[in-house]
Amino acid sequence: MFVYIKYQVKIIKNLSYFIAILLPVSSFANNLPLMKDDIHRIEYPEGMQVLSTVIQSQDSLNVIYSHFYNYDWKAGELRNSKLELTPTSILSSKPMTLGFENNKPVNFRTGVSSINKTSTEWLYFVESETTYHKSASAFRAQWKSGELVHKQLLSLPTAIAAASSPKWYLLNNGKVALVYRTEPYPGCCQLLFSLSDDGVNFDSPVNIGSGGAMPALAMFSSNELIYTFQTRFVSKKKDSDGKEKSGMRTHFRLSSNQGANWREPIPITTRVEEVHDASPIRRRDGYVDVYYSSVDSHENDVFSLWRRCVSTSGKLGPEELVVDKSFGNVAKVSPHRLGDGSLLLTFVEQGKVYSEGEHNLHSAKVLSDAKCGV
Repeated sequence: MFVYIKYQVKIIKNLSYFIAILLPVSSFANNLPLMKDDIHRIEYPEGMQVLSTVIQSQDSLNVIYSHFYNYDWKAGELRNSKLELTPTSILSSKPMTLGFENNKPVNFRTGVSSINKTSTEWLYFVESETTYHKSASAFRAQWKSGELVHKQLLSLPTAIAAASSPKWYLLNNGKVALVYRTEPYPGCCQLLFSLSDDGVNFDSPVNIGSGGAMPALAMFSSNELIYTFQTRFVSKKKDSDGKEKSGMRTHFRLSSNQGANWREPIPITTRVEEVHDASPIRRRDGYVDVYYSSVDSHENDVFSLWRRCVSTSGKLGPEELVVDKSFGNVAKVSPHRLGDGSLLLTFVEQGKVYSEGEHNLHSAKVLSDAKCGV
């Protein structure tokens, strides 16, 4: 029998502890939706987490993610937790602040992505001394023995903020792609795409032709690109007081020429109106699965986590519920492909009301991609 240990235990300096929660074998099965017993919690209050990236080797799996000290987005850091996946459980080390060589304190770091280029593992991120919505600087640093070294300032032709939601990706041709939105302003924001040959100096961005938030990218094995994002809409329904109601809905656009041009936007689903936090990932067959959260009930604003396959022509496979709705208000999913071909998902549970719940990071393993049939 394993005893649940809270993080508020007394910690001996310079020692790390592994927190183990045994899960039933079903958590490693193909069956969806995932139930509560299939899900491992990485973080606990206080603070909130959002998106993650992973660094994996033959003997370790590290989850690195953005942690904010409060719901006001005014200060935060990058954290790291080492996971161990056993046949019946997920084990995680106590989350720690990510260490930097010659560390200089900053107000916050966020927007983390990992890229393995020329056999070197790099973490990309933004730093700011001001606020989440003001200008920030983008960097990359080399991952070495659990610490970040050789920090380099990125050259970007346009201003960027932490709220620009930048994400970096390695493409099939070895170039590094950056997706982000313009530095926030009233009526914001345009969605941008930029490329770099060396991973440091980025070209003038392409405006994909849509405005919105939460940009993300994936590449098909055949080199087409999919760019997901959410954009504001006016609902056909009215608020309880009869006023106009607006929301956000996820769309995607496709490119067959390395992002120079983008096809017309396609909604990821028309089943419901409110769809957020999409994250695409390449499937084992070369197509792409898109994970996303949607409000499925007219009674409340609770989000459920779904996924579906997308082909290079934009055809969509059936929708699959990923996490059982009884688990809670699920958002900010990050899917990661593991070395054995399975998937590690991280996501947060927001509580019934955003900023009144715990908004902490959870993880689960899924063996198979979505059903496709397109």
